[in-house]
This record gives sequence, C-alpha cells and structure tokens, in this order.
Amino acid sequence: MEERNLKSKPPVPKTCEELEAARQRFIVGEDVVEDTPEKIKDEVYPWEAPYVREDVKKLFSLRLSEPDMLKLQFINKKTGKSMHQFIMEAVLPAIEAEIERLTGKENSD
Repeated sequence: MEERNLKSKPPVPKTCEELEAARQRFIVGEDVVEDTPEKIKDEVYPWEAPYVREDVKKLFSLRLSEPDMLKLQFINKKTGKSMHQFIMEAVLPAIEAEIERLTGKENSD
C-alpha cells in the first residue's frame, strides 16, 4: 500500500532561495492576479485546490439555543435519524445553493 504524505497546510517553497524569489516576484508585481473575465472564469476556489481531500473531515461546532437543541433531540427520538445526519441533510443543500449563487456554477461533485 502506498504511504501518503499528509499535511494540514498547503505546500510552501522549500528553500530560502525559493522563498526569496517568490518575495521578489511579489514585490515587482509578477504574482499579482488581475480580475479579468478570463482570470475570474478560471478561478480555482479553495475547495477545488489540489491538496483538498474529500476523505478528510473537519469539525465545526454549532451553538444552538436550549429550545432548539431540545427540538433537535425530539426529532432524533421521533425519527431515529441522528442529529448530525438531520443537520447535514439540511445544511449541505443550502451550502451548494449559496455557492452556485456566488460563483455562477454548480458543484461538479
């Protein structure tokens, strides 16, 4: 089985020379991205970056009022659906709809 080199941060230049070269390119404006229609059309969104992995799960805490938490627990008891599953089924379509509205394109996943 192939061993994966997992990292929680995107790759950065490895040597001091590469880092200094990147700084110099930034200073002279070579790394500046202009918002032309062509550049916007080819924009890579954070969730499309090559280092983003579908199998990695991230934790997000949700603060609910006590009545809302009790309602969620009630739904869980009456339906047998976990609170997590219920929230995921409600939130993920809303996320996709908002992303489509903001970017003008549907998620290809």
